[in-house]
Amino acid sequence: MTQSVRDEAVRLYASGQTAVEVAESLAIGKTTVLKILKQEGAVVRRQGQRRH
Repeated sequence: MTQSVRDEAVRLYASGQTAVEVAESLAIGKTTVLKILKQEGAVVRRQGQRRH
């Protein structure tokens, strides 16, 4: 996994996308997205919660 993909995952999630949407956008698994977010120190929202 390249750092640019990791950065994009964090950026997309921070912009309000759900972990599932980020995973679909980057063609990776939801679990992988959540792992990246945790490793990068991002605050993970509760399941199904969208940032408005």
